[in-house]
Amino acid sequence: RSTWRSAWILPIAVMLPALAFRPFQGLFTSLSTFSTDMHYNGSVHVLLGHTLGSFPLASTLCAALLLCWLGCVLGMTRRPIEAGALVMSGLLLLAPTIHFWYLTWVIPFLCFYPLRPMLIWCATIALLFQTQGTMLQTGEWKQYPWLVLLEYLPVYGALIYVAFTKRFVPAPVADDAPRQTL
Repeated sequence: RSTWRSAWILPIAVMLPALAFRPFQGLFTSLSTFSTDMHYNGSVHVLLGHTLGSFPLASTLCAALLLCWLGCVLGMTRRPIEAGALVMSGLLLLAPTIHFWYLTWVIPFLCFYPLRPMLIWCATIALLFQTQGTMLQTGEWKQYPWLVLLEYLPVYGALIYVAFTKRFVPAPVADDAPRQTL
């Protein structure tokens, strides 16, 4: 990021692995299907899909929102760990499907930037286990909308709070212990 002279490396780093999957074109079809036709425990994507009556349109809008969020993050910070925490949080909040292990993508960043909404989500996502419990007991995959609401209300409440108090990104965690010399 420090110079535009090395910016050409990023497209190559993205394209080379993609070319390796060229013989397996179904991979990209499955990713498209996953993002447009399947949804479970998402928040913004599911709300947009039901409101608009089109989950493919919701996927397109969420992708556009994510790109806008990336631009906002680039304007807010130049610190890579902070940017990673914010970008990953946005990606997860806009994703069509969220399983509990998806939050492991943001947890390492929370060690350095403890974003309150994400910390709350790490706790409330435990409500999701009711669906897995029902699946194990009855064999039926059943999502409980009221539990999803209980999962996300505290998260979005915290997002609104930090947005209005302008405390969106907390200060980095620092070691405040006094230094001892030997």
